[in-house]
Amino acid sequence: MSTEEQREIGDKIFFSKCSEELKKWWTEYRFLKFFPTTDRFSTDSLGAGFKDAQWVLMLFAVDPAYHRKGVAKALMKVIEEKAKASGTSIVVETTTELNLLIYKRMGFNVKGKITLVSPVGQSPVWQLMKTPKV
Repeated sequence: MSTEEQREIGDKIFFSKCSEELKKWWTEYRFLKFFPTTDRFSTDSLGAGFKDAQWVLMLFAVDPAYHRKGVAKALMKVIEEKAKASGTSIVVETTTELNLLIYKRMGFNVKGKITLVSPVGQSPVWQLMKTPKV
């Protein structure tokens, strides 16, 4: 979401589906604990400031109707070309073992793993990186 208006619409939709406990966590806890934890995780996994200078895929998904049709590979190829042209790497984070397997098949290497805790439970987070060959 590239504009403030788009972010506000997205936030409104997101928060309409959250419990009061999750809303509180999202607005308070994430700034006090979540972001510092994930920042520390990135520094430990990749090095200080490294992630800031890379292509970071915050959301990378394909509609289930198009799974196993090469769509993710085609999208990733475009991103790899951009990363290659800028001399940078690609960083992704995932919370599922299936996505972990998919990213590994695409040539990503695991750089670190942590477990995050929220009101809805615990979640593993893997951080992966790929440096396109020049």
